[in-house]
Amino acid sequence: MQSINQTFGREEAAYRSATPTAVREEAAYRSATPTAVREEAAYRSATPTAVREEAAYRSATPTAVREEAAYRSATPTAVREEAAYRSATPTAVREEAVYRSATPTAVREDA
Repeated sequence: MQSINQTFGREEAAYRSATPTAVREEAAYRSATPTAVREEAAYRSATPTAVREEAAYRSATPTAVREEAAYRSATPTAVREEAAYRSATPTAVREEAVYRSATPTAVREDA
């Protein structure tokens, strides 16, 4: 048993003297850290926070919700409300409302 320990000790000493510290530390880190954790750490160190947050948002948020949010942020409220009104109101009702708002009451009553 002692000879095994001595042999291992000599091999370890040879490895340490021949291998730079950074390489030994990287090897120890790799052997002690699961691949997914190492990949996540590499991704985090190489990817700006805003890009990572956008990727997380995209993976967690349905496409329709993201598109609606983009539409809302890019489209003025009045335009969105008009579009909603048009899609929810039959054409004849909208035309009647326009006629009523553009035509004086007396003229409408005579007609």
